[in-house]
Formats: sequence, structure tokens, C-alpha cells
Amino acid sequence: MKGYKLTNAKDQTHGATQWGPGVTHKALGDGGKFCTPDLIHFYSSPLLAVLLDPMHGQFGEGAHLWEVKTGRITCSDYGLKEGAKILTTVRRVPRPKATTEQRARFAILCAKQVCKNKAWDTWADGWLDGTDRSRAAAARAADAVDVAATYAARAADAATYAAAYAARYADRAAAAADVAATYAARAADADADAARYAADAAAYATRAAGMALGLEAIAEEAMK
Repeated sequence: MKGYKLTNAKDQTHGATQWGPGVTHKALGDGGKFCTPDLIHFYSSPLLAVLLDPMHGQFGEGAHLWEVKTGRITCSDYGLKEGAKILTTVRRVPRPKATTEQRARFAILCAKQVCKNKAWDTWADGWLDGTDRSRAAAARAADAVDVAATYAARAADAATYAAAYAARYADRAAAAADVAATYAARAADADADAARYAADAAAYATRAAGMALGLEAIAEEAMK
């Protein structure tokens, strides 16, 4: 199977694990848990590697993207990342560039898959079509989902609670995108915030749904 993996600028991952053309590594653990020696993680698409990096490897703008191959997927985190016991880096490939606005779009599109809060959904549509991207509108949307999350927690409805937080992170990403666009001096920090919130929104939305959301297609839509 073909996939994609990010490394740092030295072509290394956690623990100074060195990768390169034709380099193969095997997981040391016998289990099937992510973020342990059990698995080597990778992504199903270049875009997902870039969009989800802020909550995984955090390699940032200096990262190298590798095409990889593996015999089979051992474990999948609902499409957020894939895990294998053996992985080979084949070649470096161009790393997609995602703007802050595109990251915010990704966050909102993911949250829309699961959030059923009408006030938030109306705001999300307005942000996506460009009719209202103000931070005031984002704040109102955030308040709406915060109330939903509070009541969901009281009702012990874990899925609704997670969906509300997915929406919360989505509007944070959108607000950060607005800051970056408005204040040049704060753009770098706002870009980083938007990237992190967008990745968090995707994770919360996916886990709220309890199934893969078709993240590759959502990522492609966000880039338009």
C-alpha cells in the first residue's frame, strides 16, 4: 500500500529515527496502539499529512514529505492516521501548502459533519461563503456550541459533547484566520493557532462520529 509520512528537515522522526530513500523500519512492539512502539504511523494522502501535522508530529514548515509503502494497514484512527508494523520511505515528494484560510475551511467542513447546533451551522455557512467572517460572529457561534456542550455533558451524551467541541475548535480556527488576515504582526502566531485548532476540529469531529468521515475528500474541498 502507498501512503505518506512527514519527517523533520533531517529526515528524522521521534527518537531520531532516520529515514531516507529505500529505508525500512519495523515497529518494536507487539500491540496495536498509536503513539507507542507498536506502530509506525503514516497518512493516506499528502494533504492530510500537512493538515493534521499540528496535532501529531508537529514538524511544521521545515518538514519533508515522503511517499511510503507498507504491506498492510495494521490499525487506522478513523482515517486521521494509519498504522503499520513495517514501513519503507520510497522518495521525497512535494509537500502541499495550506493557507490559514484553507485550514480554517477544513476545520469548519469537518465540524459540519457532526455538529447539529443550528446557530453554529448558520455561522459556518456564512464563513464558508464569505458573507460573515467577523470575529464577533465567531464568538457568538462559539457561545452557542459551548452551551450545547454543557447540556450534553449533563446528559452524558458523549457524541454530542464531542461534536460541540469540534465546532468550538472550528470557530477558533476561523477566528485565528481572521486575526492573521488583519494583523500582519500577529500573523505567524495566528497561523499556528489556526493550524492547531483545525487539526483538533478534525479529530473531535471524527471521533464524535465514531467513524471515518471521508477526510481526504473534505481536505480537497477545503483547498478549493
